[in-house]
Amino acid sequence: MKYHSPHETVDIRANSEVPVVPYTSTDMFSMLKNKTSGRQRTLIACCASDSVHIYDLSNMSRCSITITAICAMVFLSEHELVFAVIEDAHTELKVYNISYRKFTKTKDIGKTHVRGLEARRNSVLLYSLTSIGKWDTLTDEYISVPQEYAVEMCFMHDNQFILCAYENALSLWSISPFECLKTLTAKPISVNYSIGGIYFVEDGNLVVLDPRTETTTKLMPITDGDAYSTKIIDHKIALVFEDPDKNENFYCSIYNMETKKLEEKAAFCPASTTYKPFVSKGSLVVYYEDENVRVYDVASMRQVYNIEGPFGQHRADIAIW
Repeated sequence: MKYHSPHETVDIRANSEVPVVPYTSTDMFSMLKNKTSGRQRTLIACCASDSVHIYDLSNMSRCSITITAICAMVFLSEHELVFAVIEDAHTELKVYNISYRKFTKTKDIGKTHVRGLEARRNSVLLYSLTSIGKWDTLTDEYISVPQEYAVEMCFMHDNQFILCAYENALSLWSISPFECLKTLTAKPISVNYSIGGIYFVEDGNLVVLDPRTETTTKLMPITDGDAYSTKIIDHKIALVFEDPDKNENFYCSIYNMETKKLEEKAAFCPASTTYKPFVSKGSLVVYYEDENVRVYDVASMRQVYNIEGPFGQHRADIAIW
Protein backbone atom coordinates (compact mmCIF):
# COMPACT_ATOMS: atom_id res chain seq x y z
CA MET A 1 0.00 0.00 0.00
CA LYS A 2 2.83 2.42 0.71
CA TYR A 3 3.94 4.41 -2.29
CA HIS A 4 6.13 7.38 -3.12
CA SER A 5 5.35 10.64 -1.34
CA PRO A 6 7.01 14.02 -2.01
CA HIS A 7 6.82 14.97 1.67
CA GLU A 8 9.66 14.61 4.15
CA THR A 9 9.26 14.69 7.93
CA VAL A 10 9.75 18.23 9.21
CA ASP A 11 9.52 19.77 12.69
CA ILE A 12 8.32 23.38 12.71
CA ARG A 13 8.79 25.53 15.81
CA ALA A 14 6.13 28.07 16.63
CA ASN A 15 8.64 30.90 17.12
CA SER A 16 10.31 30.46 13.73
CA GLU A 17 8.38 33.29 12.13
CA VAL A 18 9.21 34.54 8.65
CA PRO A 19 7.64 37.90 7.74
CA VAL A 20 4.92 37.79 5.10
CA VAL A 21 4.71 40.86 2.86
CA PRO A 22 2.46 41.86 -0.05
CA TYR A 23 3.37 40.02 -3.24
CA THR A 24 5.80 41.72 -5.64
CA SER A 25 5.70 41.25 -9.43
CA THR A 26 8.45 38.64 -9.03
CA ASP A 27 6.33 36.78 -6.47
CA MET A 28 3.33 36.85 -8.78
CA PHE A 29 5.39 35.47 -11.67
CA SER A 30 6.72 32.72 -9.43
CA MET A 31 3.19 31.84 -8.26
CA LEU A 32 1.93 31.75 -11.86
CA LYS A 33 4.83 29.50 -12.83
CA ASN A 34 4.04 27.15 -9.95
CA LYS A 35 0.37 27.07 -10.94
CA THR A 36 1.12 26.18 -14.55
CA SER A 37 3.59 23.49 -13.52
CA GLY A 38 1.01 21.88 -11.21
CA ARG A 39 2.62 22.93 -7.92
CA GLN A 40 0.54 24.80 -5.36
CA ARG A 41 1.12 26.06 -1.88
CA THR A 42 -0.25 24.17 1.09
CA LEU A 43 -1.38 26.51 3.87
CA ILE A 44 -2.42 25.47 7.36
CA ALA A 45 -4.16 27.77 9.85
CA CYS A 46 -4.30 26.75 13.52
CA CYS A 47 -5.47 28.44 16.72
CA ALA A 48 -3.52 29.40 19.82
CA SER A 49 -5.15 31.02 22.86
CA ASP A 50 -5.31 34.58 21.46
CA SER A 51 -4.05 34.26 17.89
CA VAL A 52 -4.10 32.26 14.67
CA HIS A 53 -0.92 31.08 12.97
CA ILE A 54 -0.81 30.45 9.22
CA TYR A 55 1.96 28.17 7.98
CA ASP A 56 3.08 27.85 4.37
CA LEU A 57 4.47 24.32 4.07
CA SER A 58 6.16 25.11 0.75
CA ASN A 59 8.75 27.41 2.37
CA MET A 60 8.11 26.95 6.13
CA SER A 61 7.10 30.61 6.57
CA ARG A 62 4.56 31.74 9.14
CA CYS A 63 2.37 34.77 9.79
CA SER A 64 0.28 35.39 12.89
CA ILE A 65 -3.04 37.14 13.47
CA THR A 66 -4.10 38.47 16.87
CA ILE A 67 -7.74 37.42 17.19
CA THR A 68 -9.94 35.91 19.90
CA ALA A 69 -13.43 34.41 20.33
CA ILE A 70 -13.18 32.35 17.14
CA CYS A 71 -16.09 30.00 16.44
CA ALA A 72 -14.76 28.62 13.15
CA MET A 73 -12.51 29.45 10.20
CA VAL A 74 -12.00 28.38 6.58
CA PHE A 75 -9.84 29.39 3.62
CA LEU A 76 -11.79 31.29 0.97
CA SER A 77 -8.80 31.31 -1.38
CA GLU A 78 -5.03 30.95 -1.28
CA HIS A 79 -4.84 34.54 -0.05
CA GLU A 80 -7.96 34.87 2.15
CA LEU A 81 -9.04 33.30 5.42
CA VAL A 82 -12.56 33.70 6.81
CA PHE A 83 -13.30 33.75 10.55
CA ALA A 84 -16.56 33.52 12.48
CA VAL A 85 -15.97 35.48 15.69
CA ILE A 86 -18.18 36.64 18.55
CA GLU A 87 -18.29 40.44 18.98
CA ASP A 88 -20.60 41.96 21.65
CA ALA A 89 -22.89 38.89 21.68
CA HIS A 90 -23.18 38.99 17.89
CA THR A 91 -21.36 36.78 15.41
CA GLU A 92 -19.35 38.43 12.66
CA LEU A 93 -17.82 36.88 9.56
CA LYS A 94 -14.44 38.46 8.82
CA VAL A 95 -12.25 38.04 5.73
CA TYR A 96 -8.51 38.34 6.37
CA ASN A 97 -6.13 38.98 3.45
CA ILE A 98 -2.96 36.98 4.12
CA SER A 99 -0.86 38.88 1.57
CA TYR A 100 -1.63 42.34 2.99
CA ARG A 101 -2.09 41.13 6.58
CA LYS A 102 -5.35 42.95 7.26
CA PHE A 103 -9.10 42.35 7.45
CA THR A 104 -10.87 43.43 4.28
CA LYS A 105 -14.55 42.49 4.77
CA THR A 106 -16.93 42.03 7.72
CA LYS A 107 -20.51 40.77 7.92
CA ASP A 108 -22.67 40.84 11.06
CA ILE A 109 -24.97 37.79 11.05
CA GLY A 110 -26.67 38.38 14.40
CA LYS A 111 -26.84 35.95 17.31
CA THR A 112 -25.96 32.84 15.34
CA HIS A 113 -23.73 30.34 17.13
CA VAL A 114 -21.62 29.06 14.22
CA ARG A 115 -20.48 25.44 14.48
CA GLY A 116 -18.59 25.32 11.20
CA LEU A 117 -17.67 27.15 7.98
CA GLU A 118 -17.16 25.93 4.44
CA ALA A 119 -16.28 27.93 1.32
CA ARG A 120 -16.68 27.55 -2.44
CA ARG A 121 -15.67 30.21 -4.98
CA ASN A 122 -16.96 33.49 -3.49
CA SER A 123 -19.51 31.95 -1.12
CA VAL A 124 -19.00 31.28 2.59
CA LEU A 125 -21.39 28.67 3.99
CA LEU A 126 -22.06 28.21 7.70
CA TYR A 127 -24.01 25.81 9.87
CA SER A 128 -25.26 26.27 13.43
CA LEU A 129 -27.65 24.73 15.93
CA THR A 130 -30.65 26.47 14.39
CA SER A 131 -29.82 27.42 10.81
CA ILE A 132 -27.52 27.26 7.82
CA GLY A 133 -26.46 30.31 5.87
CA LYS A 134 -24.66 31.64 2.80
CA TRP A 135 -22.65 34.85 2.55
CA ASP A 136 -21.78 36.05 -0.95
CA THR A 137 -18.52 37.92 -0.38
CA LEU A 138 -18.84 39.79 -3.70
CA THR A 139 -22.39 41.14 -3.32
CA ASP A 140 -22.39 41.06 0.53
CA GLU A 141 -25.77 39.28 0.42
CA TYR A 142 -26.46 36.96 3.38
CA ILE A 143 -29.17 34.26 3.31
CA SER A 144 -30.19 32.23 6.36
CA VAL A 145 -32.44 29.14 6.29
CA PRO A 146 -33.87 27.49 9.43
CA GLN A 147 -32.31 24.08 10.01
CA GLU A 148 -32.27 22.24 13.34
CA TYR A 149 -28.90 21.07 14.58
CA ALA A 150 -26.89 21.05 11.36
CA VAL A 151 -23.63 19.22 12.12
CA GLU A 152 -21.72 18.78 8.86
CA MET A 153 -21.48 19.91 5.23
CA CYS A 154 -19.90 17.82 2.50
CA PHE A 155 -19.41 19.28 -0.99
CA MET A 156 -20.28 17.25 -4.08
CA HIS A 157 -19.04 19.96 -6.45
CA ASP A 158 -18.96 23.76 -6.64
CA ASN A 159 -22.74 24.21 -6.56
CA GLN A 160 -24.04 21.26 -4.51
CA PHE A 161 -23.42 19.95 -1.01
CA ILE A 162 -24.70 17.28 1.35
CA LEU A 163 -26.02 18.43 4.74
CA CYS A 164 -26.01 16.12 7.76
CA ALA A 165 -28.34 17.45 10.46
CA TYR A 166 -30.63 16.67 13.42
CA GLU A 167 -31.14 12.94 14.10
CA ASN A 168 -28.74 12.26 11.23
CA ALA A 169 -31.13 13.64 8.61
CA LEU A 170 -29.39 13.84 5.23
CA SER A 171 -30.28 16.27 2.44
CA LEU A 172 -28.92 17.52 -0.88
CA TRP A 173 -28.60 21.32 -1.33
CA SER A 174 -27.61 23.75 -4.06
CA ILE A 175 -25.54 26.86 -3.34
CA SER A 176 -27.06 29.05 -6.06
CA PRO A 177 -29.97 29.23 -5.61
CA PHE A 178 -29.53 28.42 -1.91
CA GLU A 179 -32.17 25.74 -1.44
CA CYS A 180 -32.81 22.12 -0.50
CA LEU A 181 -33.07 19.92 -3.58
CA LYS A 182 -33.81 16.57 -1.99
CA THR A 183 -34.13 14.82 1.36
CA LEU A 184 -32.31 11.49 1.47
CA THR A 185 -33.44 8.43 3.43
CA ALA A 186 -30.03 7.40 4.81
CA LYS A 187 -29.19 8.56 8.35
CA PRO A 188 -25.40 8.44 8.90
CA ILE A 189 -23.66 10.32 11.71
CA SER A 190 -21.01 11.64 9.29
CA VAL A 191 -20.60 11.73 5.51
CA ASN A 192 -17.87 12.07 2.91
CA TYR A 193 -18.32 12.55 -0.83
CA SER A 194 -15.98 11.08 -3.43
CA ILE A 195 -16.24 9.53 -6.88
CA GLY A 196 -19.08 7.03 -6.72
CA GLY A 197 -21.26 8.80 -4.19
CA ILE A 198 -21.66 9.49 -0.48
CA TYR A 199 -19.53 7.33 1.82
CA PHE A 200 -20.30 6.50 5.45
CA VAL A 201 -20.23 3.62 7.94
CA GLU A 202 -23.44 1.68 8.59
CA ASP A 203 -23.90 -1.48 10.65
CA GLY A 204 -20.18 -2.14 10.73
CA ASN A 205 -19.68 -1.70 6.97
CA LEU A 206 -18.25 1.03 4.77
CA VAL A 207 -21.04 1.80 2.31
CA VAL A 208 -21.59 4.17 -0.61
CA LEU A 209 -24.88 5.89 -1.38
CA ASP A 210 -25.84 7.04 -4.87
CA PRO A 211 -27.69 10.34 -4.22
CA ARG A 212 -29.61 10.08 -7.50
CA THR A 213 -31.15 6.65 -6.96
CA GLU A 214 -30.62 6.45 -3.16
CA THR A 215 -29.29 2.91 -3.54
CA THR A 216 -26.69 1.81 -0.98
CA THR A 217 -23.82 -0.56 -1.78
CA LYS A 218 -21.71 -2.30 0.85
CA LEU A 219 -18.01 -1.95 0.07
CA MET A 220 -16.20 -3.66 2.94
CA PRO A 221 -16.54 -4.50 6.65
CA ILE A 222 -15.16 -2.06 9.21
CA THR A 223 -14.08 -4.13 12.19
CA ASP A 224 -15.08 -1.81 15.04
CA GLY A 225 -18.55 -0.90 13.87
CA ASP A 226 -19.69 2.69 14.38
CA ALA A 227 -17.44 5.50 13.20
CA TYR A 228 -17.41 9.18 14.10
CA SER A 229 -16.20 10.24 10.66
CA THR A 230 -14.90 8.85 7.39
CA LYS A 231 -12.67 10.22 4.63
CA ILE A 232 -11.86 8.76 1.21
CA ILE A 233 -8.34 9.48 -0.14
CA ASP A 234 -7.43 8.98 -3.82
CA HIS A 235 -10.66 6.98 -4.29
CA LYS A 236 -9.03 3.85 -2.85
CA ILE A 237 -8.04 4.55 0.76
CA ALA A 238 -10.62 4.86 3.52
CA LEU A 239 -9.81 6.67 6.76
CA VAL A 240 -12.17 5.72 9.56
CA PHE A 241 -12.18 7.88 12.70
CA GLU A 242 -13.54 6.09 15.74
CA ASP A 243 -14.28 6.92 19.36
CA PRO A 244 -14.93 3.49 20.88
CA ASP A 245 -15.32 4.69 24.48
CA LYS A 246 -17.46 7.73 23.55
CA ASN A 247 -15.05 9.96 25.48
CA GLU A 248 -13.66 11.99 22.55
CA ASN A 249 -10.44 9.97 22.37
CA PHE A 250 -10.35 9.43 18.63
CA TYR A 251 -8.10 7.25 16.55
CA CYS A 252 -7.87 6.80 12.80
CA SER A 253 -7.49 3.46 11.03
CA ILE A 254 -6.51 3.08 7.36
CA TYR A 255 -8.35 0.67 5.07
CA ASN A 256 -7.46 -0.34 1.51
CA MET A 257 -10.67 -0.26 -0.53
CA GLU A 258 -9.10 -2.28 -3.36
CA THR A 259 -7.96 -5.23 -1.23
CA LYS A 260 -10.75 -4.66 1.35
CA LYS A 261 -8.25 -5.02 4.19
CA LEU A 262 -7.23 -3.05 7.26
CA GLU A 263 -3.80 -1.58 6.53
CA GLU A 264 -3.02 0.06 9.86
CA LYS A 265 -4.93 0.20 13.12
CA ALA A 266 -4.88 3.52 15.03
CA ALA A 267 -2.42 5.09 12.61
CA PHE A 268 -2.80 8.45 14.38
CA CYS A 269 -4.93 9.92 17.16
CA PRO A 270 -6.44 13.39 16.65
CA ALA A 271 -7.53 15.35 19.71
CA SER A 272 -11.16 16.38 19.94
CA THR A 273 -10.62 20.13 19.91
CA THR A 274 -13.10 20.97 17.17
CA TYR A 275 -16.43 19.82 15.82
CA LYS A 276 -14.53 17.90 13.14
CA PRO A 277 -11.33 16.18 14.29
CA PHE A 278 -9.31 16.74 11.11
CA VAL A 279 -8.99 18.55 7.77
CA SER A 280 -7.39 17.14 4.64
CA LYS A 281 -5.89 18.01 1.28
CA GLY A 282 -4.92 15.30 -1.18
CA SER A 283 -3.19 12.60 0.86
CA LEU A 284 -2.40 14.96 3.77
CA VAL A 285 -4.49 14.87 6.96
CA VAL A 286 -4.05 17.68 9.52
CA TYR A 287 -5.14 17.47 13.16
CA TYR A 288 -4.34 18.56 16.72
CA GLU A 289 -2.57 16.18 19.08
CA ASP A 290 -0.80 16.91 22.40
CA GLU A 291 -1.26 20.67 21.77
CA ASN A 292 0.74 20.37 18.53
CA VAL A 293 -0.44 20.27 14.93
CA ARG A 294 0.42 17.04 13.14
CA VAL A 295 0.37 16.44 9.40
CA TYR A 296 0.03 12.80 8.39
CA ASP A 297 0.65 11.63 4.81
CA VAL A 298 -1.66 8.72 4.00
CA ALA A 299 0.34 7.95 0.85
CA SER A 300 3.43 6.94 2.82
CA MET A 301 1.52 6.22 6.07
CA ARG A 302 3.71 8.40 8.26
CA GLN A 303 3.76 11.79 9.97
CA VAL A 304 5.47 14.35 7.74
CA TYR A 305 5.10 17.60 9.70
CA ASN A 306 4.95 18.45 13.39
CA ILE A 307 4.11 22.07 14.20
CA GLU A 308 4.90 22.79 17.84
CA GLY A 309 2.21 24.53 19.90
CA PRO A 310 0.56 25.04 22.24
CA PHE A 311 -2.51 24.93 19.97
CA GLY A 312 -6.11 23.85 20.18
CA GLN A 313 -6.81 24.34 23.87
CA HIS A 314 -10.40 25.59 23.54
CA ARG A 315 -12.08 23.39 20.92
CA ALA A 316 -10.24 25.44 18.33
CA ASP A 317 -10.83 25.05 14.62
CA ILE A 318 -8.23 24.20 11.99
CA ALA A 319 -8.12 24.99 8.25
CA ILE A 320 -6.13 23.94 5.19
CA TRP A 321 -5.72 25.24 1.67
